[in-house]
Amino acid sequence: AGLGRLIQCVLAPFRYSVGGVPKVLVASPVPMKPGKLNPAEGNGGAIEKSRQLAAAFEPVAKMFGCDFIDLALVTEASDEDGVHLNVEAHKAIAEAIADKLKEMLE
Repeated sequence: AGLGRLIQCVLAPFRYSVGGVPKVLVASPVPMKPGKLNPAEGNGGAIEKSRQLAAAFEPVAKMFGCDFIDLALVTEASDEDGVHLNVEAHKAIAEAIADKLKEMLE
């Protein structure tokens, strides 16, 4: 529901006096995973919940006519803490989003 409200705010036509309403890209975050510093599930099931975000975000994005990218298909969280991204993961995300934006602007 929160994602839908954010999209509605961005797509509100009265916000844009020049250029019209923008195209929107919704990106589901890279899921958490157990890591060396975070070996257990813990955190009230946060790891499993993070794995479910793409399935929850994509239909909301589509409902509002937004493009969608699942970053879990691009990279994964670091093995150190299972949450943060290393340099290679950031680069992979940047390239995937750049490719998606080029596709959206064609």
